[in-house]
Amino acid sequence: MDDQGTYTCLYPSQFTWSRASNDKALSDKDENYSIAFDTDQNASLLLIKQVNKVAHEDEYICHATNEFGSATMRTKLLVLIRPYFIEQLKDAQCHEFIEQYAIEYQAEGFPEPTIQWTRNNEIISSTSNEFRIEKNRLIILETKLEHTGTYAVKLTNEVGEIESSMQLTVTERPIEVGKHLVDTNGIEKDKITFECVFTKPIENVKWLKNGIELSDDARFIRKGEPNQRYFQLEIHSLTLDDTGEYSCIYNEAINSKAMLTVNELPIDFEKPLSNQSLTEYDTLTLECIVTKPNKQVKWFFDNQELKPNDRCRFETEEKIHRLIISNMAPNDEGNYDVITESERKSSAFVSVKEIPVEFIRPLADIDIQERASELILECELNKSVHVEWYRFSTQLTSFTDEQRIFLEHNDLVHRLIIKNIQMDDQGTYTCLYPSQHVDSTCKVHVNELPLAIVQGFNDEYIITENDDLILNIE
Repeated sequence: MDDQGTYTCLYPSQFTWSRASNDKALSDKDENYSIAFDTDQNASLLLIKQVNKVAHEDEYICHATNEFGSATMRTKLLVLIRPYFIEQLKDAQCHEFIEQYAIEYQAEGFPEPTIQWTRNNEIISSTSNEFRIEKNRLIILETKLEHTGTYAVKLTNEVGEIESSMQLTVTERPIEVGKHLVDTNGIEKDKITFECVFTKPIENVKWLKNGIELSDDARFIRKGEPNQRYFQLEIHSLTLDDTGEYSCIYNEAINSKAMLTVNELPIDFEKPLSNQSLTEYDTLTLECIVTKPNKQVKWFFDNQELKPNDRCRFETEEKIHRLIISNMAPNDEGNYDVITESERKSSAFVSVKEIPVEFIRPLADIDIQERASELILECELNKSVHVEWYRFSTQLTSFTDEQRIFLEHNDLVHRLIIKNIQMDDQGTYTCLYPSQHVDSTCKVHVNELPLAIVQGFNDEYIITENDDLILNIE
């Protein structure tokens, strides 16, 4: 290949030119290419017009054939680009103490050009503490008056080099607040930081809260040395009383203000509830400790809020909260929750083991006289439960014989009362606790009265003739 982008191969009987990226044969009909023949040198020439890196960089193939066979030659075209500016440096002006100030240009070149920056004809080192060199720009870390001058950039690669320059003027900046305080939200016991940045170094500042200079409280840490631009106020172990307006004051005209709002720390649990296993009639005491004293909590049993009553009461001592329930029953078994004002919840499962029902005073056999005014069968259990009464296998209720049969229940004592005893009242009686199939049985024997005249005739009856007379004997 020569300098005009011309490729040559020996002239065969037939040949084709193509590119590796496209199997399609190149042709004179394409305005980018021209194919010629050199009969003196028996050569075929491919002319690429106005070579462009994007359009033409590729691998080119010449394939030749004649009556003796075929041959293929490949070559790769690499296009170099002389550096050139898309956008050159431009004169500029800025204030002192501007951070990360950029002097920029846009350029292209291949291979990648090397970059050399100068200020007033002195080379800027890549390790400088004042500058940072990046692709297409020079960064001044913080502008100063002495940075005024002529800046130039030179780009060089193996094809050539170019250079561009500009004049930078750094002007003195008045003292102003460059970065104001920002309204801040904090949480109790946490810490926050206020920061105020001035446009140039100043002697010192004062920190105020609600217009009053802050005290020397160890929780307030002031950061910032004389003759610098950055000043900070750290407030540690925040309290609700720290809420207010804070000011960073240089003088009456130059200052910055912001609001601090301290949000209450959620009321949480230092000691949560614990699961418990109890026996029937035990007293339940659930206790938790929250993070703040004298706060309200709510107690729940199986998602239903509990209220104080003759068995249930609440106790509070500073941060300690207790739920106390006496005479626990099996139906008191379940999930208990305590919820704080901040909707934090602690839960515990309480199991209640039921005591077996026993007859501590069972029924007793009874002999009773027929026509007695009443029969009382009485028993006593170890716990208050519902029982059923039976004569043989027939259940007795107050509806069995409303005039004669009555059931009474007084805490642990159960009574069956039968009025006007008859011979049919004789039999086996049972008091049954059906849930556990516990019972007590007794026999009632009714003594039959001997046959006797209870009511006889009158000594004398007087009746009018033709009336009816009834004589009755019992």
